[in-house]
Amino acid sequence: MSRLTFFAVLAFFIYYVTFLTGRPAFEASDAEPGKATSAQLTIKPGLIHRALLQKKALTLRDSLLESDAEPERLFRNLERSYSGDLFYSGALAFWCASFLLCAISLRQRVWFGRTMAWLLLVPSVLSMLLVLFGIRRELYTTMREPYDALFMSSIETFLFLLGAAALIRSSIFANRQAATPFLDHLQTRQREWLDYFRRAPITALQVAAISVASALIANFVVLPVYYLQMSFPTFFAFLLFVSLAGLAVFYVRAYGKVAHAQNPNPQVSTAISFLGFRILTNTMFLTGVISILALLITLVVVLSIVNLDVLQTIGVLKKASRL
Repeated sequence: MSRLTFFAVLAFFIYYVTFLTGRPAFEASDAEPGKATSAQLTIKPGLIHRALLQKKALTLRDSLLESDAEPERLFRNLERSYSGDLFYSGALAFWCASFLLCAISLRQRVWFGRTMAWLLLVPSVLSMLLVLFGIRRELYTTMREPYDALFMSSIETFLFLLGAAALIRSSIFANRQAATPFLDHLQTRQREWLDYFRRAPITALQVAAISVASALIANFVVLPVYYLQMSFPTFFAFLLFVSLAGLAVFYVRAYGKVAHAQNPNPQVSTAISFLGFRILTNTMFLTGVISILALLITLVVVLSIVNLDVLQTIGVLKKASRL
């Protein structure tokens, strides 16, 4: 395990956590005429604090304001902002949890720690580069919060250099073996293409059976439960949380029991880290597939529009006067 990679993961974890909990910031204080502007150190609220304030403001909609004097547009914008902050808070919490589990796996020197670090550090380093050349540059040119922009750009430059150095070092020493065995058979598991063709008919029958079962479950179970959760949202949110927690505990116990064959004393934190690794890889795979499909659809639409414009320009098609 490279200490540089471990410290880079911890540094990015702290950086992203501050967006949730709040971070130190420098604000320009109002100076008297003829004196230079000074900077004042403050705490900038995070997404959690802002979401709580928005939720508290939304409670005023029914309790203090009359229905005929209610600013509907203001509260609609506030609801959209509140929903967006909740989504970003959840996504950022998942990203921070992935960094924390990656640090645990690197500390315990298991085989998936390096792969997990690459999956996290590569987009983080690229995002630091985009922030430095995009947002921070705009702040400098418009002179909005120059002290805070200088403070954050120095931190982001350090993170970019640290993450890039960790990735370079990890790629140079890529052949090092893990010190702690944990489900090592999943690292080198390979299947022959012939096995896929042999199982193709059975797989088709299984897919058909799953489709029929899914349709029946959707019509007779999911739809009634959907209407029930609209009437009792709090109870079903708690039930969903308990179900996800129980499923996570089941997977962690299963990983621990399977890993017991290789390591007599597998640690629970390693199983939790491996669960986070699987969730991260599946999430990034689905995100990549959706992004590729969206790019392909966008490319087809753009080519169709360009082709239509070319045909209208050369006179093959006539331009429509109105739609």
